[in-house]
Amino acid sequence: TGQSSTATTNQEGAFAFTGLNLGGPFRITVTAPGFAPTVVDDVFVSPGDPLRLPIDVAADAGATSEIVVIGERAGRGGQT
Repeated sequence: TGQSSTATTNQEGAFAFTGLNLGGPFRITVTAPGFAPTVVDDVFVSPGDPLRLPIDVAADAGATSEIVVIGERAGRGGQT
């Protein structure tokens, strides 16, 4: 569907997306200044079922105060 949403983590690293269609698959991309992007594919969500998704990012010598998380519904049959 090409649907995309952006979220910022809190101090504990938790984040939430609102307004996304349920189901999946979704692709979660985590980016932050001074860190390599991290991608998690094939994420599915269900109504009323919080998803715990541990994501490791590679630390760098530079400090960052914000990590941005973007989720999008993956296309089917080569479509996005």
